[in-house]
Amino acid sequence: VVITADHGEEFNDNGLGYWGHASNFSIYQTHVPMIVAWPKQGLRYFNYQTTHYDVVPFFMQNALGCKSPATTYSVGTSLVTTQQAPFFIINSYIDYGIVTPNEVTRIYPQGNIGIKTRTGKSLPNAKPDVHLIQQSMEQLNYFFKSH
Repeated sequence: VVITADHGEEFNDNGLGYWGHASNFSIYQTHVPMIVAWPKQGLRYFNYQTTHYDVVPFFMQNALGCKSPATTYSVGTSLVTTQQAPFFIINSYIDYGIVTPNEVTRIYPQGNIGIKTRTGKSLPNAKPDVHLIQQSMEQLNYFFKSH
């Protein structure tokens, strides 16, 4: 049994005028609890960042006995792997963000880039990490084949 949510809700937590969800990629809109009840497992508490990408590798390995590396079918790792990914990609209806432990690089449809803290505060003098953007583009395209 897995209990989680698809997104958080923000209630102007930082006084920056953000309400609800899909208006920014702050921790308030992206952080959700996750509870996994697994047969014959004792109670354990993990306090590290995972993503929904990590659910599939967990079940593939633990429920279905898949021996293939997770990288052959997912951009995630198992939920119980404590090695946090250096970034993950998140999206809204119109744009996407690259989330690292300290900041969010938001890529808008027109190609504009905005960088904010995880709590949604602008970092106007921050420079985009070109290597990070390149890695995210590779991840976004990893499972697509051209025909």
